[in-house]
Amino acid sequence: MSDQPQPDRRQPAQSPAGCILHMLWLFGGSLALAFCAIHIVLNHSVRPSVADALFAAFLAGSIAVRYIEIRFFNGTTDDGRPATMADLRRYALRVSLIGGAALGAAHLLAACL
Repeated sequence: MSDQPQPDRRQPAQSPAGCILHMLWLFGGSLALAFCAIHIVLNHSVRPSVADALFAAFLAGSIAVRYIEIRFFNGTTDDGRPATMADLRRYALRVSLIGGAALGAAHLLAACL
């Protein structure tokens, strides 16, 4: 065993606003997107509707909140590293592709039901 001090690996505490933003994009955006998709299916919305506009707005809002968290509140990745703009680009691409697929699936299901 060595007597050298170990580096402190704890992250500094985030501000309450940073924590709220983190929870907002992590859970709030996903939940809002799910509700919009469910609304599309249950109302048999084959054509674009207000739910589609809300879906797009929540998707863009989720990405914007993630940007604000990274840029102004020292956002972190899921493994605790400081998040970078490259992480934001990956998040935006991933959530856009998955969101687009979910929206397409919701309309397909609405047409079939």
